[in-house]
Amino acid sequence: MSMSRDQWQDLCVSASQTSDQAVYYRYFTSLKAMPHSRMQEYVNIDYQSTMSLIGLVGPQGEGQIVAEGRYVKHASSAWADLAFLVDEGYQGLGVATYLFQLLMRAAKVRCLQGFTADVLVGNKAMLRVFEKGSSKAEVHMEGGVYTVHIPFENNPVCRINEEED
Repeated sequence: MSMSRDQWQDLCVSASQTSDQAVYYRYFTSLKAMPHSRMQEYVNIDYQSTMSLIGLVGPQGEGQIVAEGRYVKHASSAWADLAFLVDEGYQGLGVATYLFQLLMRAAKVRCLQGFTADVLVGNKAMLRVFEKGSSKAEVHMEGGVYTVHIPFENNPVCRINEEED
């Protein structure tokens, strides 16, 4: 499944209005415009190995995208890489924390074992989101980047599926 043309355009507009620092924290590089091929990869979501949730503000059907959280399953394991982008005007309000909780719930239903994330040293707010959202978050720093591992434990959905097999 993919985003509609209107949602795709909204995401492009939202990303273009985000500060350079927020884009750098999210993508680890400066982006003035997302190349079309990369944007296609980004907006075509299968909701199994890739999950994306957006935060909207405004009237129903006319909302503006102010946040996005997503995970992409690692090809060789039952873990997924997790990332967020929240418009500066909505940072510090719990938006990323809320998206994190929703993404965790979706990942558990799909029997993932946990999340990984890379966080730049200067992005302390993102580290707080992970630490608030999971008491099991493990954080290690190397070369100016924090590597975060968030294991899921005692997932009753997956235990039931394993018992049925």
